[in-house]
Amino acid sequence: MDTVDTAAAGVVTGADRGVRRGTAADAEPLVSLLATAFRDDPIAVWIFPDVRRRRSALPGFFRALYDLSLGADGVWTTVDLGAVLLTTGPDTPEPAGFAERLDAVAGEDAEALRTVLGLLDAHRPAVPHHHVSFAGVAPDRQRSGWGALLLAGFLRHCDDQGLPVHAEASSAGGRALGRRYGFQPRGPAIRLPDGPTLQPMWRVPHARH
Repeated sequence: MDTVDTAAAGVVTGADRGVRRGTAADAEPLVSLLATAFRDDPIAVWIFPDVRRRRSALPGFFRALYDLSLGADGVWTTVDLGAVLLTTGPDTPEPAGFAERLDAVAGEDAEALRTVLGLLDAHRPAVPHHHVSFAGVAPDRQRSGWGALLLAGFLRHCDDQGLPVHAEASSAGGRALGRRYGFQPRGPAIRLPDGPTLQPMWRVPHARH
């Protein structure tokens, strides 16, 4: 959620204009976008401390998560593929071999990745909900408003279903963004051993008028 741009949220207007679901054909450019957007993210740096391993692992990591979201019809993007949101729903199953796929991608950093995923799972709400796993905006689309429009379109979908949304914020900017869209902190921050923190966020469904 932290990488969605909001500085020019009013630039692009109109309910869901320009927002669509991602497809298998969109995987390569959108995975590349996410790998670039999170290359220097503090959580990614903690999992993959060596910059060369991180740049090598992130495309495969995001491809695995893209496929997971795609199976749940939970990839949201823009008409120009300039922004992407990976989400899962309340009934999204983990594909067979998913954990092993992530281990293979992470290589010698697999234990660190398992630590993060285990902590996230331990803080996941038990009630049915949507989950925002990652959001990214292409560098040349920053301040365009596309990222904000994308998040707003997804949240309207959740409101129509009457389902809450769970996310994690890894920065003060991410927490501020969450509050702007109706998220509130949920419980204490998740602290990685000798590393950064993640704040679980929760958004109850809003009534549509």
